[in-house]
Amino acid sequence: MAIDEMAAPEKDSDACVWEQRAFYLLFLYFTVKAVYFAINIHSQVFPDEASWFGIINVFSRSNLPPTDSPESFPLGLITHIPNLYFFLMGKILSLNPLRSQDLVVMRLVNVAMGLTTVLFAWRLGRLLLPSVAGRLLFLVMLTNTLMFTFIT
Repeated sequence: MAIDEMAAPEKDSDACVWEQRAFYLLFLYFTVKAVYFAINIHSQVFPDEASWFGIINVFSRSNLPPTDSPESFPLGLITHIPNLYFFLMGKILSLNPLRSQDLVVMRLVNVAMGLTTVLFAWRLGRLLLPSVAGRLLFLVMLTNTLMFTFIT
């Protein structure tokens, strides 16, 4: 019985090492894919990219969340949107030294947010899913969902 108990941690540690390597490969794959899309997709491909970029520009010019104004009317009502995302992106846009590459910088910030989401999903999966295969399947599905990659 003592030999079986000693062998079990080795199997768990091997599975843990295998899971970490698979996570790093998926994380690297997702990073390369998301950065490629962020840099190479032309502007205004998505139907809402122009309006979202306009809203971020409005947020970048104010210290607090802005109110509806004639400047923002073409973009819709900006007081009825998720303020945290646009506020953070507006502040990052106002700190951007490369003013000619605003859209690419905003996309790369979104890539960083997407990578954080993948990291938290892996950590949450380790807490909730008992099976290594289930956790890796969850990560494969998350990192290969095309809509999630484009949003990132």
